[in-house]
Amino acid sequence: MIRWGPYPFLRIIFFFSAGIVIYLQADKYSFATSLLAGLLLFIYVLLYFLSRQKKSTNLNNLVGITGMLLLVTAGYVFTHVFTFRHQPVNLNHPPGTISHYVGVVDDYITQKPASVSSTILVKAVKRAGNWQPAAGKVRLTIKREQANIPLSYGAVLLIKGQPEPVKPPLNPAQFDYRQYLANNQVYFQYYLSGPYFMQIGYEPGNILMAWSIAVRNNMDARLRAAMPSDREYGVAAALLLGIKDYLPEDIKAAYSQSGTMHVLAVSGLHVGVIFYILNFFLGRWSRQRGFKWFRFLVLLGIFGMYAFVTALSASVLRAVGMFLLLVAAETFRRQTNIYNTLAAAAFFLLLYNPYFLVDVGFQLSFLAVLGILYFSPILEKPLAPETYVARFVWKMLCASVAAQLTTLPLTLYYFHQFPVYFLAANLVAITLSSVALVVGLGLLALSWLPLVPIYLGKALSWLLWLMHESNSWLLQAPFPVINNINLTTVQTWLLYLLLVFLILFFARKRLVYFAFFSGLLVVFSGLKIMAAGKRQNNQLLAVYQVPKATALAFISGEQGQLLADSTFYANPKNHQYIIQPHWQELGITKQHTNTLGNNLPGSIATMLLPDGNQLLQWQGLKILRCIKSPRALLVQQVKPDFIILSHRPYLNLDELTPVLKGTAVILDGTNSLRYQEQIEQLLTKAGVICYNVNKRGALLQPVPLKY
Repeated sequence: MIRWGPYPFLRIIFFFSAGIVIYLQADKYSFATSLLAGLLLFIYVLLYFLSRQKKSTNLNNLVGITGMLLLVTAGYVFTHVFTFRHQPVNLNHPPGTISHYVGVVDDYITQKPASVSSTILVKAVKRAGNWQPAAGKVRLTIKREQANIPLSYGAVLLIKGQPEPVKPPLNPAQFDYRQYLANNQVYFQYYLSGPYFMQIGYEPGNILMAWSIAVRNNMDARLRAAMPSDREYGVAAALLLGIKDYLPEDIKAAYSQSGTMHVLAVSGLHVGVIFYILNFFLGRWSRQRGFKWFRFLVLLGIFGMYAFVTALSASVLRAVGMFLLLVAAETFRRQTNIYNTLAAAAFFLLLYNPYFLVDVGFQLSFLAVLGILYFSPILEKPLAPETYVARFVWKMLCASVAAQLTTLPLTLYYFHQFPVYFLAANLVAITLSSVALVVGLGLLALSWLPLVPIYLGKALSWLLWLMHESNSWLLQAPFPVINNINLTTVQTWLLYLLLVFLILFFARKRLVYFAFFSGLLVVFSGLKIMAAGKRQNNQLLAVYQVPKATALAFISGEQGQLLADSTFYANPKNHQYIIQPHWQELGITKQHTNTLGNNLPGSIATMLLPDGNQLLQWQGLKILRCIKSPRALLVQQVKPDFIILSHRPYLNLDELTPVLKGTAVILDGTNSLRYQEQIEQLLTKAGVICYNVNKRGALLQPVPLKY
């Protein structure tokens, strides 16, 4: 039987998190929930004192059950209270009713080649010529039409226009930006192009954050001056300061494929390196009186400075909080358990923001630390290297495997790939990035001296160059990445349950745990076999929503054929963010791409009609893509199942309406908003089926299988 006495926070975090998850899934609340929480609290206190007086086991059990229910309810209520959407906001007005609004920049500034963006906290809106107080957050994106846009944390902006609700993704399995912003309590967005805003004041909501961002910007300028290479500077800015705006796309892709992306984000790894170095240097005074207090104060000061330089990054604050809890427990001579301390750190972070629970970084960082704490000592036992270098390498390898064990199901779920050479990649990347971190922090600390930053900048550039080249070399090895791995939420949970029961079996040597493991393995395998069978029966026509481009796909089993125009292929991100997620979800392993108008594979018949439009035939379906005005006679002869309108072709509905019975008209992303509205209205009035992918999302049309 598991003794829970040393792990009170493990129970607290489990049931409190359960309440958060239930709320996020249900998204409903009533006053009765608050009454239930109050009633449970009263019952818990009453039972607690009765159990102390009566010394009854049954009462103790009732106290435990009531406490569990109270924690679940508390997590539910707390998340509702924290959710800004349920506060009295004044941004949900009908379109066109707000002419101007005033807001304060309340987040970091994100710099991109074509735009600058941040989150603003709205203070007032102008309706019908009158200003009135308002509340709510807006994600503001400003098109970069000049070299520098004067935007900074705390700037008060007067903006012309009305914030719009964030739209859901319009393509299947596409990244849900609306949900991402909602998890950060942002429900509106606004795109600015041109001189339709001005700064009218400066009112930082958090003075400490304003100073921190100013310090980080100053450090960033010093780093830029010391590093002439754009590539190495971009990596250094991410590694040292958490600024990812200057990371090249090829660097992101390479580190993601090798499983070392975590070294490019300020996180627990960096805090751990600093903790290790400080402990090493402070160790010589370990026998001195008051050493523990001295060490705690030094660590508190250094960690605080590092968090300040990284603009109080959430990932750094998480790691700093965890390490300081460990040191504080030792300093105040409290008997502590490392797992309980880890759970306490997670609990306090969820009290600060319950939406951290659905943050990928939060999930992966705590799982990685948990894996290292549990598995590393077990993996290290078989070998005891004698030399310092050998011990270091062995511990690094064991830590990498341990972290991979506990994070693997989640990384497969989110990223759909497995880096084959993660052990070698992490050994090199963590070693070099740790040295680079020390050199980089030294550069920032000594940047006021002459010549020193130049030489440290060269050393840092060389280290980062070596790290990138080593990473690239590993990716050139055979089969560096296993791609297109698709896990459902249920399958991910099953993998974690398999891991838990396997651990219990080896730890307690009881066959019942192995029986559970075997049963779950059968269930998991059955689900994967069923999913594979379903994939084989896929027969689907997809017309995607791509801004200013046309893209359609013919999917049969595990094979996908993409047809798109040149505008689509001109931007590689279109395939990466629109097509790839959907195809990964469908388990498509054989992928083919073609340009519309060119020679197509044999499974798709194509014909150029006399009116200049293209007819496609696949699995008995006829798709007519019209870039020019279609002739009614040709449409009548062809009898297409679908007509795709591209680039605003003129429609003579008087002639076309009689021949469009049984034909669905699709508006793709190449049509202007005005054209879409006009055609939709006319076709609906004429009784013709009209599907606008720009409003309703991608069209997914199942096609009956032909045997």
